[in-house]
Amino acid sequence: MQFPVLQQIGVDCIDESEVLTVADEGNHVNKTKFKVPFVCGCRNLGEALRRVAEGASMIRTKGEAGTGDVVEAVRHIRTLHKEMRMVQMMDEDELFTYAKEIGAPIDLVQHVKKTGKLPVVNFAAGGVATPADAALCMQLGVDGVFVGSGIFKSEDPAKRAKAIVKAVTHFNDPQVIAEVSEDIGEAMTGINCDGLATRFADREGGNMPAAKKARMESYGDHKGLAGESNSARFQTSQQTSTPVLSQILDTTHLRLGAGDAEMADDKVRRQRMWTSMQQRGIRAFLQQRPEDFRRRAKKGVPADVRAEVWQAVLNIDGHAKPGLYQELQNSDNEWIHLIEIDVPRTFPENPAFDEAQQRCLLRVLKAYANLCADVGYCQGMNFVAGLLLLEIEESTFWMFFCLMEFGQLNGFYRRGFPLLKRYLWAFDELVAASLPELHEHFCKENLQHSVYLHQWFLTLFVSSLPLPMVLVLWDAIICGGLEEILSISIAVLQLLQQTLLGMRFEEVVSFFQTLKTREQEDCDFESIGRIAVISSGSFCIPNHVADVLRRPLPLTSDHLMERSPQSPTKRMLDSDEDMTTTANTTTVNSPCSTGAASSEGGMLRDYLRQINQGLSWWVDTRSSWA
Repeated sequence: MQFPVLQQIGVDCIDESEVLTVADEGNHVNKTKFKVPFVCGCRNLGEALRRVAEGASMIRTKGEAGTGDVVEAVRHIRTLHKEMRMVQMMDEDELFTYAKEIGAPIDLVQHVKKTGKLPVVNFAAGGVATPADAALCMQLGVDGVFVGSGIFKSEDPAKRAKAIVKAVTHFNDPQVIAEVSEDIGEAMTGINCDGLATRFADREGGNMPAAKKARMESYGDHKGLAGESNSARFQTSQQTSTPVLSQILDTTHLRLGAGDAEMADDKVRRQRMWTSMQQRGIRAFLQQRPEDFRRRAKKGVPADVRAEVWQAVLNIDGHAKPGLYQELQNSDNEWIHLIEIDVPRTFPENPAFDEAQQRCLLRVLKAYANLCADVGYCQGMNFVAGLLLLEIEESTFWMFFCLMEFGQLNGFYRRGFPLLKRYLWAFDELVAASLPELHEHFCKENLQHSVYLHQWFLTLFVSSLPLPMVLVLWDAIICGGLEEILSISIAVLQLLQQTLLGMRFEEVVSFFQTLKTREQEDCDFESIGRIAVISSGSFCIPNHVADVLRRPLPLTSDHLMERSPQSPTKRMLDSDEDMTTTANTTTVNSPCSTGAASSEGGMLRDYLRQINQGLSWWVDTRSSWA
């Protein structure tokens, strides 16, 4: 209630986490609902981008206020800028993983990579007491310096304020810094931060216990990318999610009126039906009775005929060219280094995916990149090809090729990710229409679907859900077309809805991250997958959405572009598609987004604008800063 009151009385800005006592310890206010700009503190890049996603117009690099000790501010500035440099060194394909690790929207991470800075004003505050302190902060890369007690607790506040302003203006001129530091009186009495019982910088998570606060902010720790286990970081959420999938199976059986006996009988009937189809010829049945084939496929394909079914649907025999696969092995390409890095990361928990399988996967991905250079290789393709390899020893390459080229999956990985962007937009539209309660909850938590959806789509669920469940989902996607991934994803959310409605931002993120680990549970994941596929039939894609998904993809010009070794495919942010040109009812603006991005901070994509409207006021202010 403090924030509406402050806005009503006409304050210029609101400092969320440091000045005001936090009443709701685990949750940050939705700043996009206010016109007054918010300033939030950060200690690292993860915190900064999460606060920006919530609507913060300014980011303060935290020092310890009232101490005259600039060490904390310097430490956090160094950390922030080190992590931004780290992002700039990443290959574009690795940004998705990093965004997931820190719990930040992918577009904000992409913006940091492109510009090397935050999309909003970043200033230093806390512990700045001398002109030299202010100049040091500016040299480290902040946009400005805020000084409070460092001035008014000094011997001569007026002289010190004027000196610090000059130091900020001429922060690279030692002569000026030396001159303005003369005859300005004694500085404030310093306080050793190590002796403080409670620090302002620790109040980003409110007054919550230290253990919980550490867990809430663990997303900002880039050390997690170096292999740190997530089990301790997400302990609470894992305990919450453990029974969820089993409960889905039980409650859905009740809702559908099916028990274990009925499910078993249904499985036997399906096995007989597919055996009969196999005897007649899968491909022939598909051509003669396509609607019956797809309807039966949606109910589940038995494991012993799955390989034949997938090959028939993808028409491997009609596209395979004898000898070409071997020829494609004879030359390396610019993606080979990335492929060699990603292959060992594919199914590390699966003992069947040994070195021999890894070498086979490397050859498949290398051959595809040589054959389809306009797509090349992108992280996520390794999981798709890897699942084909686990399921089928032979014809993997041609199955992968047909799935990519004729199943239109390659549009997910092309430069600029044109099809992926369309599907993300379409998913937003469908969730808002089909699951309004969950949509409203996610908006309240400032949680964008891209936090988990990139991994779902780019790996076709392989790296996100238990494998027995994924195989059933693939049956529907391969047999029904790529658009099935949208209705299936909506169905999965519907099954999880009641659990997700009781979770906060960080809990939702960790819950999705740990769904894959539920493979070890004693649960019929195949049946859960079939329930999701059956439920997906109730979600229809509106015509205006289907029109956007099915229109031709923009042509690429990779063969005309000079490619960077750090960015082999130059995919990110090269071309933004305007959905508004396709239909009068179509828009790419997120339903829960408001405000405008700062021109000083760079233009973010229109459909993910999360910056508070008050930011424009700070753009004008910043231009007049000394």
